[in-house]
Amino acid sequence: MGTRNPLVSNALWFVASFVLAFFVWLIATTQSDPIETRRLNTVPIQFQNDPTLLIVGGNTRSTVAVLLTGQRSVVSIVAQEDVTVRADLRDLGPGTHTVELEVNVARRRVNADTQPRQITLSLELLREKLVQVQADVQPPPLGYEMEPPQFSAPEVLVRGAASRVEQVVAARVSLNLTDRRTTLEQDASLTPIDAQGNIVADVTLEPQTIRITIPIRQREDVSLISISPDVDANTLTSGYVLSDIRYEPQSVLVSGSPLPGTLFTERISLTNRTGDFEVTVPLIVPDGLQVLSSGSVTVEFDVSPLTGTRQFEDVPVTVVGLPETLSAEIVPEQVSAIITGPQPVLESLGSEDIQVVLDLADLTPGSYDLAPAIFTGEAQIVSSNISILPNVINVTIINPADETEATESP
Repeated sequence: MGTRNPLVSNALWFVASFVLAFFVWLIATTQSDPIETRRLNTVPIQFQNDPTLLIVGGNTRSTVAVLLTGQRSVVSIVAQEDVTVRADLRDLGPGTHTVELEVNVARRRVNADTQPRQITLSLELLREKLVQVQADVQPPPLGYEMEPPQFSAPEVLVRGAASRVEQVVAARVSLNLTDRRTTLEQDASLTPIDAQGNIVADVTLEPQTIRITIPIRQREDVSLISISPDVDANTLTSGYVLSDIRYEPQSVLVSGSPLPGTLFTERISLTNRTGDFEVTVPLIVPDGLQVLSSGSVTVEFDVSPLTGTRQFEDVPVTVVGLPETLSAEIVPEQVSAIITGPQPVLESLGSEDIQVVLDLADLTPGSYDLAPAIFTGEAQIVSSNISILPNVINVTIINPADETEATESP
């Protein structure tokens, strides 16, 4: 065999050494800075499309997930702003298309991929047209009339996908004038609608609001007349007071003549009314007049008893709770009771209906000053409105057995 050329041998040794050094470096680098994958979940898609086309369906997502693969030291510092995802629609026409997503990362040595890698969407031609403004108005109250609405712009421009724009027949403004009695002048929002009056979505209107004016005035053939309930106050039960009256409506619209100053209800009796109540009564309408609204009135009454004060003398004091082995002496044995409450209740009370009670339970022999309790059995009389004179009873509790032993002792 011939002798190997020293240059070739040296070159082989150099290459072998370089490869070995590279693998050593690669292993060391991988151990200290390993390869890892990181996920960015909401990276926005930048659509590059023809300005004459609109996305109308298919995959309507606006963001995708991006998987970044590379060394930890590089991947960990990639921000969402460093990643760009594009969908190029510029060479596409109307119809449904599947588009590959392109992803770019501002930093090198990072591989990137999207999930999903492609999206399916539908494109339509952009279209615009003029449509008329229409008013959907709930009329003013009875007795008032309105003129046709006046718009600052009788037509507006509707813009969007051709299939949606074709559905739009008008731009509607909705107004409620049921509580309005004077001319309306305000800005109102517009809504695109189809022939059935349904709202058409995904189109825009220019302008989106317009100025609308609707003259409103009272009809010349009607008048507003006040109402007065006819209440027979003399029928109110003795001892009660009528504290308030409320009624609706307080006025009505009428047509005809002659016009009275006030319309009255049928007479309302208060017989046997001892509490709040409500009643609906008809109006008395003179011949020649016609009420344009309801011919009845709802009247609410607040009826409450008069308050009075009455004093009851010589009310006996009753002792309770004293064991049978003990006896008690109380001073005084009778008291006076001063009670404030509803007059009808006070008039029905007698001394026998009042109980003054002294509870001696758990007390041992001795002398005490105690406050008695009083009961009337009437829920309308509260304890804070009752006074007892005197308000303290002197009680002496005696054990008879102790007195017997004291007498028998020498």
